[in-house]
Parts: sequence; C-alpha cells; structure tokens
Amino acid sequence: MYTAKCYFYERVSLLRQASAVYMADFKIVEIAPGVRIVSVKTGMFKTGRIIMSMAMPIEKNTAAQALLPFYLRRACKQYPDFTELNGRLNELYGTKLSAGVSKFGELQQMSINMSFIDDRFSLTDESISAECIKLITGLLFEPLTANGSFVEKNIEQEKRLLIERRRSELDDKIVYARTRCEEIMCANEPYGRNVYGTEEEISALTTDDVYNAWQSVLRESIIQFTVVSSADTGEIEAVLKEKFSGVQRSVIEKRAVEIKKADKVKYVNESQPVKQGKLVMGLRAANGAPEENRFKNLIMTDLFGGGPHSKLFMNVREKMSLCYYCRARFLRSNAIMFIESGIETQNEEKARQAIIDQLNNVKNGDFTEDELNASKMSVSDSLQTYNDTPEVLAAWYSMQAADEKLVSLSDACEGVRKVTRQDVIDMSRSIELDTVYMLSGTEGGEA
Repeated sequence: MYTAKCYFYERVSLLRQASAVYMADFKIVEIAPGVRIVSVKTGMFKTGRIIMSMAMPIEKNTAAQALLPFYLRRACKQYPDFTELNGRLNELYGTKLSAGVSKFGELQQMSINMSFIDDRFSLTDESISAECIKLITGLLFEPLTANGSFVEKNIEQEKRLLIERRRSELDDKIVYARTRCEEIMCANEPYGRNVYGTEEEISALTTDDVYNAWQSVLRESIIQFTVVSSADTGEIEAVLKEKFSGVQRSVIEKRAVEIKKADKVKYVNESQPVKQGKLVMGLRAANGAPEENRFKNLIMTDLFGGGPHSKLFMNVREKMSLCYYCRARFLRSNAIMFIESGIETQNEEKARQAIIDQLNNVKNGDFTEDELNASKMSVSDSLQTYNDTPEVLAAWYSMQAADEKLVSLSDACEGVRKVTRQDVIDMSRSIELDTVYMLSGTEGGEA
C-alpha cells in the first residue's frame, strides 16, 4: 500500500535530488605524514569554513588534550591577548573563531574552527581563506608561552571553564544518562572515558601537562584541515607545507577498535530528583561494523529508532504511550547502538520490553517496503542537508578526519539507496543487549 507518509518523504526526497546537482566534490592533498587538507571548492555560500581537527588516543591525559584547543584559540605569540586577537578577527571582516572536543571510537578529536566571509566578497585582493589559515596555524605553532611552558593564568581560567562546561552538560539529564550508560558499558574501554576527563583530572592539570600535550599533538596527532570556500587552495597548501616542514612527525598508529560481543546484561539503576525517568540501553553489534556495513547499519537504525516513521516512534511512543521520546543511534566507530528514552519511572519494565519487542520485529523482517523506503528517503534527505551551510558541510568531512577513505555526500546517498530489506534484517540480527541504565525519578522531582 502506498501511504501518504511515504508520498511525503518521496516528494521531499525529489526536491532534495533536484538541488543535489549543486553538491560540491572534495579534494585531498597530503601535506606531511598524518596531515592532509580536505578542500571543498564551492560558490554556493557567502561565507567559508575551516576546521582544524587533531585526533589523539583517549588515554590518561584526556583532560589535558580536552583543554588544549580552548587554550590555543584564546591567544598566540603574534596576538598575545584576546583584545589583539579579536582585533585581527575584525580586520578579517568579523571572522568567528571557536574550539571544541569530541570522541570517535578510541580517538579524542580536538578542533579549532573559523567562519569567514568568502574570498569573492573581499574588498581587496587579499585571500581571506589564506589569511585565516595563517592565523589558525599561528595559534597551533606559536601558542602563548612563558618560561618554557604555557601561561598559568590562562590555563587556570580554561580549567575553570572546562569544569563548568563538563558540569553544564551533566546537568542536562538526557546527556547525563547517556554518559553514565557509556561509562558503565565501556568501563574497560577508552570510549568509556568522559571526553573532558574527570573533574579531578582537570583540577590537577599544570601548565606543563597541557604544554606537553600540545607538543605530542603537534608531532603525533592525525591532523586534517577541512576547507569549504570558493577559493583555490594553492596558497593554503603552500602555507601548511611550509609550517609542517619543520616538524618531525611520528604519527600515532590508529589501532583497530576491538569489537566486543554482548555478554551478561549489566543493569544499573540510580535515582535523582527528576520528574521524568531516563532509560538508556546499550547494545553491541556482534559482527562488528566494517565499512561495507556503514549504510546498512544507518538504515537499520533509522527504521528501528529514527524519525516519526520508525518502529520506536510509531509503536512505543505513539501507540503504547510509554515514553516522551525514544530514539536509537549507531556508532560505527565501535559498533555500538544506544537507545535513549524519557519515561515515567513506573513504566520502566514495560518500556524496556516494548523496545526489545520492536527490535525483534525488525530482526524477523516485520516491516513493510513502505517503511523501508521511508527510512531510505529520510536518511538521504538528512544527508543532503549537509549541503545547506558551510558549517555543516565542513563538519561532514571533519567527522571523517581519522578515516583513511573519505565518503562524499553523493556517494553516501548512493550507498543508502542500495540498502536492501535483507541488509536491514542481517544488521539487526547482529545487535544484542549489553547494558541497561535507568535514571529513576524521585518524588518532588523538578526536571
């Protein structure tokens, strides 16, 4: 039966495909061992984007690595305080500078990001993108130092801000529950560590700790400069080659992530004064997540727990009214799925069973061609939205910074279209429950 919902997704998909001809392709230039430029030359936008990504293993110095990009983005030798640095950003037509940290599998990815006016709109012959690369490499290669280390006052300020950032995330009970499930499920794996490290580790950081982390990152990290702009990258390539020519690079060897099988289900229940309970279930893919399964797992996850067409939304949320939200996400880096839901605490057992029942339905092939097509159309449409702004387009390639082979958006959409019904069944059958975390609400809860 051809449903109205399927028609809606098809119409949206056709509209997206009509604009897909504007999808920009990418070019890769190797600068030095473990360092590359991924450039997307496009005239679609009035602004450009540069993301400098630096990936290192998640280890005991996680806190130092987490603090590093925030320290680097605040000053450098040429611009030793924020006022002078901000002045230079204003000269570059109000360029925006930011930093971040995230984790992918067993790697911690630090980033410094710049958004700038596209070169076409410069009032002079100056290449804004090239000037931004010069500035961002200045932050990386010539950070602000004192007495052979980093500046203590700045480090102490960033420590306080990093602790506040960590606390603010954990004050969000959805994030808190997700993080606790990760910690419990991956207790003996690098992925189980908080991306910022512990609060005690952050507080104990010294200037030398962060300085040494910077030197390690400069020599050993996997570095990718993602550039989205209409400009030719020749000048950018020349700047980066000159900068890295003086660095003795000994790049970390990216380890294959050990894919573990689900064992005896771990169950942890904690209570806090919240009105809405948070149920997070962690599952492992027994067959791992080789690259050829990338889009199969994507469609399987979406059909099971993606948008409003998914099994979890249509049944557990809408028909059974057991949760306020219920969604699934698959981490291809370590073959793990997390199912997150907000529920009434007294409905925990019913919700858990209903979620498992829906997964079993997918495993048994209990879904229609309309449902499969709706998922494929929805995922394809979501992928194509990465072309909507330079920020998200750069993010698509930045997320693949540690991958040997990059996948373009057009190739990703093609991969999605090729997924079959049997692919979804096979992928779902490899998923087994490993961990259940329940954040129960107590009487008088406020959130």
